[in-house]
Amino acid sequence: MCFGSVIMSYWLITPMYTKWCEQPTFTTVNSTHYPIWNIDFPAVTICSNNKVISDQLEDTLKKSSYVIRVGKCAKHKFSFI
Repeated sequence: MCFGSVIMSYWLITPMYTKWCEQPTFTTVNSTHYPIWNIDFPAVTICSNNKVISDQLEDTLKKSSYVIRVGKCAKHKFSFI
């Protein structure tokens, strides 16, 4: 089984390696004077596997010293989709 996996890997990788050697990819930069803030950065979202339970979150926020202050009163308003 292990020997078969090695043979299969060799069979799949060899054509790709040959193509890479014969036709390498070149990357060039025309100008380095382009402002970096004009380059669009792709949006990246990393989702946690931890499930948020709204009741427990509200209880934790009520007990917490970090409170969202709006005007003279403190509010805990969160909406969950």
